[in-house]
Amino acid sequence: MAYWIIDRIQELKDAQLSSKIDKSPIFRTKEGFSWNPNFAEIMKWEFKTEEIEFLPDNFDKWEIYLDPNKCNGPILQDFANPSDEIWRIGVKGSTPVFKLLKDSGIPEQWRNSYPVFRGGNEIIWIPGISVSERHIADSSTSLIIKLSKV
Repeated sequence: MAYWIIDRIQELKDAQLSSKIDKSPIFRTKEGFSWNPNFAEIMKWEFKTEEIEFLPDNFDKWEIYLDPNKCNGPILQDFANPSDEIWRIGVKGSTPVFKLLKDSGIPEQWRNSYPVFRGGNEIIWIPGISVSERHIADSSTSLIIKLSKV
């Protein structure tokens, strides 16, 4: 490691979140410092899909219950990109996905590798962060698809 990086790490200590040392993979996060620019490698994201008969009593942001008839195409896992938006439950209008990632403390370097699920061209789920109100199953849904992080 170059000695100049050691001096720059001291600067990062007081820097804003997501600050980084030039083009190196060292940057500041809420938890401290990170040395890996690829979030997908760190998290080892795995999800499972299953059909279920009934909605649960409690929900969390690490699983989603979908009505496939409300999705405008196949349900696919993808990565977030700066132009993505989601129609969140209880919020009027759409919200930029990258804004939600930033507000959730996801460093800028990791936002392009954060997983999202799409139903056609629309974002239906940002695991651990938000769910789309346009695609969720309700009591009248005949086929419920559950996606969850393993």
